Amino acid sequence: MWPSEVKLLRTMKKLTASLALFSLVMSGATPLFKVQIVEAATGAPAIIHHQGRLLDTSGNLLGGVSGTEYCFQFSFFDDATVGGGDTQLWPASTPSTMTVDVQNGVFGVNIGDVSAGGDVLDFDFESTDTVYLNVAVAEMVGATCAAGDGAESFDNLSPRQRVVASGYAINANTVGGFTPAQSATGDQIPALTSGNLVLGGTNPQLNVTGSNTLTLQSGGTGAVQFFSSSNSLTSSGNLTLAGGVTTTSLTVGSIALSAAGLNNTTSGASLVGVYDEFGNSNSTTVQAVLKDLDVVIGGLSAGSSKWTDAGTFTYLTSSIDDLVIGDTTVAGASLFFDESAGELDLGTDDVLGGILKLYSSGSSVSDVTLAADASGNLDLTAVELTLTGNQSVSGTLTATTVDINGGNIDGTAIGATSASSGAFTTL
Repeated sequence: MWPSEVKLLRTMKKLTASLALFSLVMSGATPLFKVQIVEAATGAPAIIHHQGRLLDTSGNLLGGVSGTEYCFQFSFFDDATVGGGDTQLWPASTPSTMTVDVQNGVFGVNIGDVSAGGDVLDFDFESTDTVYLNVAVAEMVGATCAAGDGAESFDNLSPRQRVVASGYAINANTVGGFTPAQSATGDQIPALTSGNLVLGGTNPQLNVTGSNTLTLQSGGTGAVQFFSSSNSLTSSGNLTLAGGVTTTSLTVGSIALSAAGLNNTTSGASLVGVYDEFGNSNSTTVQAVLKDLDVVIGGLSAGSSKWTDAGTFTYLTSSIDDLVIGDTTVAGASLFFDESAGELDLGTDDVLGGILKLYSSGSSVSDVTLAADASGNLDLTAVELTLTGNQSVSGTLTATTVDINGGNIDGTAIGATSASSGAFTTL
């Protein structure tokens, strides 16, 4: 070792360091020597190659012909002047020590090469474009540069050299500082996989900002599919779903499924076609109409219907029920059959007079009617009344013409020459 080299690390601040900072990123570089061709690696390596020359104060190259190992530490700062209000940008703590061979003053090192003892080069070059490389050098005291093996004393080469564009080529692995991935998660940028976009995050979302509209298939005519071709939305707005639809509110046109509306055509019930099916329901919402249907179905279940179909005839299921027609009460009914009394009532008091009409078999013949007047008399309207058998009449019988053939009146034969006294008189 030259005498000047012995004094190197004690007077490092006085050295003139002539550094050639090449900062080569080897991905894509053209080699000057023959190399074995291998498959291209994925992305750019996070390693910056740095070369420099190390001289003493007299300008002599250090390291000798056979080379000498020195201890180096590499870091990034925000300014070129050593000790001028420094802010260390990388690494976050004290730099690792690398053992570097210096031969004839020339050294080369891969900053970020962990296998050579360097720190992981995880600095975000996107965060600033003003980065300076700090090189600290120490003469190896012990057998190695490892901590605790010797008491190396480091001196910083000055001025620091600025990291120029090639260092930023590490960003080739990123876009705007973000890393692309074919199954993107977190802050990664999605990249297509065989033409398909795959989001690898847990429950990922596709959102727009504010009130902006998210448009799918703009300008295209192909359908947008969900899961399979059985579920799709066409460019004309037709939605096809293989399964059911569950929603708390559905609007078709201007009518909501839950809308009461003013009638069956403006209510939500009209959307599913249930309103017109049940004339006995006055409800206008779907739920209310279906509730009415439940009541009807419940009354028909388990033989609980008021009517029983016996095949050739139908009868009231309960043998003690009365039959009311024309009203919901007995008093207002125009036809009422009282089962317990065995009585059939026609008409109502002071409202509807009960009339029994028997239609004749000929359209040109007057029909027979039987009615009660306001005095309680029974009026029978007929062309002819024929009575067969013994007939008993209480009260007055008024008729325009009465033809009696045979029989007795008060025990006296009709047509006799002498009638019983006071009982029958022939004129």
